[in-house]
Amino acid sequence: MGWRNSSLQEIFNPGTEFEWSGYAFATNDALEEVLEPGYFDHWSGSLKPGDLIWFGCNGYRGRVKTGQPRPVRRALLMVVRPAPTGTVVRLVQDWGGVDEAVPAAPAARTPGS
Repeated sequence: MGWRNSSLQEIFNPGTEFEWSGYAFATNDALEEVLEPGYFDHWSGSLKPGDLIWFGCNGYRGRVKTGQPRPVRRALLMVVRPAPTGTVVRLVQDWGGVDEAVPAAPAARTPGS
């Protein structure tokens, strides 16, 4: 599908000398596609290194029964290099989908083990 202007929205800007912002981004594109260099080039250079993007995608491309929620994948991305040299983002955290099984917590370690 590609980048859509209406789906990238600034959600906060701390207004400090560090000059970074947080954005929300929703799309039907897969996370792997969004991580490709240049995917966010259309944002006209507004993204800066260190900006964070809370990402959500509808990972299911088929039809869903009426009243059933669409599976959604969530991730946190960080801008590494902005346009015009080719926007690059990296994956900071992939939370997966809300319908995925939660992994078991690791066993507690005792001191000295």
